[in-house]
Amino acid sequence: MADARCPDTYPLGPSTDTRPDGPLVATGPTAAVLCTYSPGDSGGAVALSRSRNVDAAAADAVAALLNRLPNAEKAFDGQAEPVCAAVAGDQYNVVLAYRQYDPMVVRVNANCGSVAHAGAVRYLTGQNSLKALLALLGG
Repeated sequence: MADARCPDTYPLGPSTDTRPDGPLVATGPTAAVLCTYSPGDSGGAVALSRSRNVDAAAADAVAALLNRLPNAEKAFDGQAEPVCAAVAGDQYNVVLAYRQYDPMVVRVNANCGSVAHAGAVRYLTGQNSLKALLALLGG
């Protein structure tokens, strides 16, 4: 098992959904890190500005929330996905640590309300909003 560490930058550009069904992340994380990236001039990516570690109980709640999120078809009821604005405001990665897996980095696009990991994209909606996710992570 490797430690959960924040990537140094947040990549710009859309996430592509090649895995529309199934869970977004594995269950049972042992810890999580909320990585916050603030806009600035970093040549095509947004630089890490701060991070916050959370314990296994909070990490497990985060994984459960992420796995409840709907795919685009369910989130937008079959309609086209909205066009996302350029990066404005903070963006996030959530890094989940596991005993039996390498850390999983989940990209959270605050502008689009999307979360992506390993070819799967889900959407923050309703009770499973960005605010709810950040609250679980102490953000």
